[in-house]
Amino acid sequence: MVNLVEDWEDIERYTRYLGFWAKIGSYQLRKFNEGAEIKVSVGKFGYIKKFKESEDPELIKILAF
Repeated sequence: MVNLVEDWEDIERYTRYLGFWAKIGSYQLRKFNEGAEIKVSVGKFGYIKKFKESEDPELIKILAF
């Protein structure tokens, strides 16, 4: 079980604060005809968001992280 956060910036701040060990996590990307959904788990925090377009700039930023 994880604590869900609403803003991706909170996940980025958390990983910078804890350093290397917080960057060990996992993600699941599901693509649909109408867009995509990403689920990220880092440490004790999780993030979920649906995107209307699978090439959304915010989604690309998350995947690059």
